[in-house]
Formats: sequence, C-alpha cells, structure tokens
Amino acid sequence: MDFIYQHFLEPPHQHNLDDLGEVIIKPSLCENTLHTELRHSYQAVYVSTSIALASLKRQRTLYQEWATLQVGPGPNHAIIAKYAKFNASRRVKAEIFYFDNEAMPDWRRKAFFLQSQLDHPCLTQAWLDTETLDAWLKVVRDIVNKWCEESQQLKDRLVVPIEESALGKTMVADESRKQ
Repeated sequence: MDFIYQHFLEPPHQHNLDDLGEVIIKPSLCENTLHTELRHSYQAVYVSTSIALASLKRQRTLYQEWATLQVGPGPNHAIIAKYAKFNASRRVKAEIFYFDNEAMPDWRRKAFFLQSQLDHPCLTQAWLDTETLDAWLKVVRDIVNKWCEESQQLKDRLVVPIEESALGKTMVADESRKQ
C-alpha cells in the first residue's frame, strides 16, 4: 500500500513557508526572547502547518483536474476517460490519505506539545510573549480545523453514487430483466 501512495506524493514535504504567510499571520513576538524549547516548538508547528497547507493545495489542484476531465466523442474516448478519471481520483485520494494520516497527525502532535509547554508555568512565567503565542495557536487551530473540513468535503465529493457506478448499473440492468 505504501508503494501506491508514494508515487503520487513525491516529494512528500514540498512546501513553501511563504505561502503560509498569506493565510496565517505570524505572531508579533520576538522569537529570540522566547525560551528555547518554546521557540523550537513554535517553529515546528509553523513548518507542520505549512506542510498541511501545501497538502490541501495539492488536494484542491488534483480535485480540479479530476472534476474537469471531459469525455470526447466515440467509444474509445469513453474508455480512455474512465481510466483517466480513475487515475485522477486515485491521485486525489492519495493526497487526502497523506493529509489525514501523515500531515494532520504530525500537526496535532506538535500543536499539542506546544500547548502543553504554554501551559507549563516554569517555561512561561518569565516570558511575556507566551500569551501572544497562545492566542496565535488558537487562531491556527481554527484555520486548520477548517482545512480538515474542506478535505473531508473533497473526499465526500469523490464518492460516486451507487446508481452511477458499474455495480449500480449492473444492479439496475438485472432488475429490469427480472421485470
């Protein structure tokens, strides 16, 4: 199973941190004033968020390719279009799989670790910027939750109704013969 998904996701963590700046504003804090552990955790969450955004963008792009595939006239085009549609849906599903099973668990783990550090009094007592960082993390959590909802919507749109599938057409044909 790893081989199937590996083909579509190379390189698996290709992302640009600048893209994240368009969606999430960096907190107005001086990273040098943060405790070293907090700074590393913040940077890890920021990178992980960028990876999740890159995966979501790939999902959107691949879904658009899948949705815009056209069937040309003639029987050969219909067969080719079915294979193309199938392959395109596999690429979208692979990216959704990556988002759900790699990017988001990694992000959740890093966000949880950062939050646990922000809740720890020994690390935050002397650092004024921790409130800003805590507020930033809450905003990022809300945005990432919206990304998860969008990913789920894309996954739901890929599901073909049973009547349109090959199995559904066979069942309808069998029932019409019985009558």
